[in-house]
Amino acid sequence: MPYKCMIKSNICPNIRYGADLSLSKARQAISQCKRATSNQPEHILELMVYYLEQGMKFTLTYGDINDAFYNSLCSMFVKAIHTLTKHPSLKDDFMPRLVAIIQSARDIGWGVYDSMLDELIRKYPEAKSLCNG
Repeated sequence: MPYKCMIKSNICPNIRYGADLSLSKARQAISQCKRATSNQPEHILELMVYYLEQGMKFTLTYGDINDAFYNSLCSMFVKAIHTLTKHPSLKDDFMPRLVAIIQSARDIGWGVYDSMLDELIRKYPEAKSLCNG
C-alpha cells in the first residue's frame, strides 16, 4: 500500500540519515486514501492505526519529541476511535492494535497515555481491563 510508505517515511523517518519528520505529509496520505477509496472505513482505519503505530515506534526509537508530535498522535487516536465507533464490525480487527498503542505509550509522558486511555474508555468502557494489564 503506497499510503503506508508515505506515512512511514514521514512520521517515522530515519533521522540518522537526514530524513525529516513531516506530520502533515503523513496525515496527507490518509486524506489521499479517503479520496481514492471513496472513504472506505477499513482502509482509512488501517492507515490511522498504522500512523499511530509508526509514531509510537519513532518516539520509542528517538526519545522525547515535541508537543506538536504528541498532539498529532492523540488527535489521530481520537479520529480512529470515532471511526471505529461508526463501524463496529471492525472492532475485532482494530481493538487489539489500539490497546497495544496505548500500552506502548505508558512511559512517554506529555499526557499521551492518559489522553488515549481516557478516549478509549469513554467509548469502550470494557477496554479498561485490557489496557491496565
